[in-house]
Amino acid sequence: MRKITTLFALLTLISLTSWSQRRKKHEPETGFVTATEFHITRPLLQIFTENPVDESKMVRHESEDRDSRKANDFKFTAEDGPEYGNDPKDIQNWMGEKNAGQLKASWAGQTASGFRPFDPSAAAGPNHVIQMINSTTFKVYNKTTGAAMLTGTLGNLWASPTANDGDPIVLYDKAADRFFMSQFGQTGNKIYIAVSTTADPLGSWYTYTFTSPQFPDYLKFGVWQDGYYMTSNQATQKVFAFERSAMLSGTQAVKRSKS
Repeated sequence: MRKITTLFALLTLISLTSWSQRRKKHEPETGFVTATEFHITRPLLQIFTENPVDESKMVRHESEDRDSRKANDFKFTAEDGPEYGNDPKDIQNWMGEKNAGQLKASWAGQTASGFRPFDPSAAAGPNHVIQMINSTTFKVYNKTTGAAMLTGTLGNLWASPTANDGDPIVLYDKAADRFFMSQFGQTGNKIYIAVSTTADPLGSWYTYTFTSPQFPDYLKFGVWQDGYYMTSNQATQKVFAFERSAMLSGTQAVKRSKS
């Protein structure tokens, strides 16, 4: 009986150790950094009235390591836990049934010559629409008439102007009634984020600079109540969460990462 008890205890210990190792392997690594630069701009109408944009000189920048960078290898699936995928029962597999309604406004967005792709991104608020394309040029439109109210380049919002490298993202944070714009920076793996200080995108903006551990190619953002969440094409799987409350109030924000 003693031998059986000892063997059972040994097998239990091995099982618990194996379970602990599997769990540790699946647990994400986390970390955080603060913004390396923060600034409040002057109203955009002032900035770009004084420094008008010459759209003919806009150049599209590509990541230097794009050809050599390997695609992400997703090691885990939904079978490894709900944090690694969606339950098929929760995924919609039929077309929507709600009528979208009549088209309220339509106009041609901005384009460019000399490079592809444009990678257009746009967002609509109550009174304005912002569209941004690679290089990184953005236009603010009157939502009712489609008239262009302002043309700017995202890099010129920073105290020390940054390069307009590309992969632009524009969002409208409906709950806060604010606009959000972002792009990557090739030098130093930078993430540049600008958040309007009010609902008026022609006014001033908060600008933030963050450093990514790897080049944040093709970055994408989502708005949630506790943060602005970002993914990008990096060699390791990471999700970044930016402190939404701090960025909306214009204080030094923190970026947290999870991989």
